[in-house]
Amino acid sequence: LPYISGKVSLEYPDLENICMRYNPPSNNTIESTFHFFYRPPHRSSQERDDFFHAFQQTISKHPSHLPLLVLGDYNAKTPQWKATDPSTTEGRLLSSALDDLGLMQLLKDTPTRYSPTGRKTPTLLDL
Repeated sequence: LPYISGKVSLEYPDLENICMRYNPPSNNTIESTFHFFYRPPHRSSQERDDFFHAFQQTISKHPSHLPLLVLGDYNAKTPQWKATDPSTTEGRLLSSALDDLGLMQLLKDTPTRYSPTGRKTPTLLDL
C-alpha cells in the first residue's frame, strides 16, 4: 500500500485544510501532495481575508519541484468557472491567489454543483 500522511496546519489553526502527501512504494513514481480546503460561507470580511492569506501562505510553502493538487469548497463565484452569478469578492480573491501561486483551474467545463430543483443553471463552485 502507498503511504499517505495527513497533517493539520498549526500555523493557521482556523484554516480548514487537510494536507496529504502520497509517497508511492516505487521509485519510478513521484511523490505528490494534495491539499483540501474548505471556506465556510457567510463569514466576516476579516475572516475571509484571513482565509485567503492563510491559503496563499500554506500553498506557497510547497516545494515547487513536486506535483501539487489543490481541491476544495471555497464558496467563491466567478464567471471564469461557469458561475452564472456575478463574481463575488471571494471569487476574485481566489482567482487572484491562484494566479499569484501559478495554479490553474482544471475543471473548466464540468459543473460541480447542480440545483436540487433544477431551476438554476449548474455551476462550478469547487476546485
